[in-house]
Amino acid sequence: MDYKVIEEAGLAKSEAAHIVGVSDVMMWRYVKDGHEPREFYAGRPLRRRMQVFLAVLRKLVAAGKLPAKDIPFAKRMHPDIAERRGALVSKLKSIVDSKVVESATNT
Repeated sequence: MDYKVIEEAGLAKSEAAHIVGVSDVMMWRYVKDGHEPREFYAGRPLRRRMQVFLAVLRKLVAAGKLPAKDIPFAKRMHPDIAERRGALVSKLKSIVDSKVVESATNT
């Protein structure tokens, strides 16, 4: 899997981890070592979630919707920016959740 799109989208690894549903350490390992997630984790289709997540990011980057230049990531963010980034991450998670469910019903 090509994880470069996470950085291209302007997401922190911790934000990506939250969206996919893994720990920050696991996301770091995937990105650093290029490993694929296992098929299932805790009963969830982890590999499919990652594939959907990366596909969604690629589409949003290609369309110019990400990175969100008006809400840059930083270790210390103004509370308003942190809230807006949180909303962005929640929206991305919602999109991934719905696409994973959609793909499961289409198989």
